[in-house]
Amino acid sequence: MKQLLLAFLLAVPALTRAGNDEPKIDLNTWILQQERASIQKLLANISPAGAAKGAVVASPSKEKPNYFKHWVRDAALVMQEVFDLSKAGKISVAEMERLFMDYVDFSVTNQATQTQAGLGEPLFLADGAAFNDPWGRPQNDGPALRTLVLIEFAAHMINTGRADYVKTKLYDSKLPSASVIKNDLEYLSHHIDQSSFDVWEEVRGFNFFTMLAQHQALERGAQLAAYLGDKGAANWYIGKAASLGDFLRDGFSTPVMQKGEPRFELQAQAILKLNDRKQLNSFLNQAKSLSKLSASSNGAAADLMIRPTVLRVDGVDYKNSELDTVVILASLYLRPLDLKKRGYNFYEVLDPRISNTIQTMLLAFSESYAINQAVDFDRIFPLIGRYPEDKYNGIPEDQTAGRKGNPWILTTAGFAEYYYRVAFFLSSRIKDIEAYRAGQIPLPSWTTAQEIQNLDVAALKSTKADMISIGDAFLERIKTHGGRDGSLSEQINRDSGQMQGAENLTWSHVSVLRAFRTRASAQ
Repeated sequence: MKQLLLAFLLAVPALTRAGNDEPKIDLNTWILQQERASIQKLLANISPAGAAKGAVVASPSKEKPNYFKHWVRDAALVMQEVFDLSKAGKISVAEMERLFMDYVDFSVTNQATQTQAGLGEPLFLADGAAFNDPWGRPQNDGPALRTLVLIEFAAHMINTGRADYVKTKLYDSKLPSASVIKNDLEYLSHHIDQSSFDVWEEVRGFNFFTMLAQHQALERGAQLAAYLGDKGAANWYIGKAASLGDFLRDGFSTPVMQKGEPRFELQAQAILKLNDRKQLNSFLNQAKSLSKLSASSNGAAADLMIRPTVLRVDGVDYKNSELDTVVILASLYLRPLDLKKRGYNFYEVLDPRISNTIQTMLLAFSESYAINQAVDFDRIFPLIGRYPEDKYNGIPEDQTAGRKGNPWILTTAGFAEYYYRVAFFLSSRIKDIEAYRAGQIPLPSWTTAQEIQNLDVAALKSTKADMISIGDAFLERIKTHGGRDGSLSEQINRDSGQMQGAENLTWSHVSVLRAFRTRASAQ
C-alpha cells in the first residue's frame, strides 16, 4: 500500500556517516579519481592482449587465481556498464558501438562452440575456446544477462537506423537461429524449469538472482520479438515469463521429479499442503535477527526476508544462515519494466523483504571479520562479503581446512548503491510532493490527497540525507582499502585489510561505477 511504502522509508535506520580516521583525500575527490581509474581499467579488460577480440576477461590475473577468462555473466554486466557509460557521456558512442560489435561477434562464436552445458556454459577461455575443466554447470543467469544488455544495444541500433544489423546479428526470427538474442531466448524459454548453479558458482538449485534474470530477459525479449514481427515467439516468451513470475511472486509451486532432478511444475499446486509448499518453495524466510536495526511494517512482509536459493540440488552445503548478498545485487541489477499491472511484486530495493535482508546481513557481517569488529553503526560501517559462511579466500588452489572468505569490493559497493537507490527514490517523491502542493502537477498516482498533505517533507529530506551518508560510509571503506592507483581486487583480507585475490576484477570496477552514478542521481 502507498502509505505503508512511505512508512517503510521513514523506518529505514538513520545512521551516521562513517569517516576514515586518517583520510588522505576527501570522498568527492576520490570518487572523481577512482571513476577515471575504474573506467580505464574496465576498458583494459575488454579485448586485452592475449585474448580474442570481443572477449571480456574477469581479471588480468593469470595465476593464483587465473581469471584471464570470459565469464558469460561477468561479461554481460561489464557490457551493461559500457552502455551506461556511453549514455552518461563518459565514453563516446562510437567506442561503445565498436566494443559491442566485437562482443556480439565473440558471443556468436561462443554460442557455436561445443561445450558441456550448451548455452548454459558459464565461461570460455580468453581465445574463445571451450573451457572443459570440472565446473558448476549450467549457469543460466549468463544467457539471461547477455540477452538483457543486447536488447538495449538492439534498441540503440534500431533507433539510429540500423535495424538490418539487429535482424542479422541479434534477432533474426529464425529457427534454428544464427543470432545471439534469439538463441539465448530459445534456450531460456526451454529451460525455465531447470535448476542451475548460482552467481557464485557454488550452489545448484532454483536461484533468486537467476530466476529474476530469466524472467526479465523473457519479458523484454517478448517485446523485441513482437516489434520485429515474430509474434508466435513473442507469445511463447511472454507465457514462459508469466510462469516464472508466478513462481517468483508466491514461491509456492511444487517440485516434481523429472529425469532424476527436482523440477517445479507450476500447475501441480495441489500435491502438497500449503504449509509444505511454503517450507519447500518460498523465497521468503522469517528474519532471524533485527535487534539493532528496526524493520519496516508492511503486513506479512514486515518480518520476512529473502532466501537466495530454494530446492538445493548440489553444491556447498554449509550456507546455513540463508543470507547472501546476491539477493541485494538482484534487486539492484534486475529491475522489471511494467509488471505491477500483472500483480507481481518483484522485490525491488523498497520492498520490506529486501530491507530486512540487507539489515540482517549488516549485523552478520559486522561480526564476521576481524576488520569489522569496531563496527557499531554510529562510527563505521562493515565491509561486506558474499555470505557469512563463505570459505573462498580468492585463491582457488587453496583447499586447506579452516580457510575463510573475505569481504568483497563488489558487494560492499553494492550496499552503497542500495542506500543511494533509496535516496534517489526519496528525492523523486520529495519533488512530487512539492510540485503537487505548488499546483504544478496533478495528484501523483502513488499517493492520496490526504496522505500527500500530511507527509513531512523536512523529515523525508533528512532521511534522504541519512541514506546518502550511509552509502558514503561504504564507499569510505573501499576508498581506505583500495589501491592508490585505483586498483580494485576481488577481495579485501578479513584481518589485514589488504586487497586479495584476482587483481583489478572487472566486476569490482563495474560495481563502484554503478554506485558513483546512483549517488550522483540521488543528490
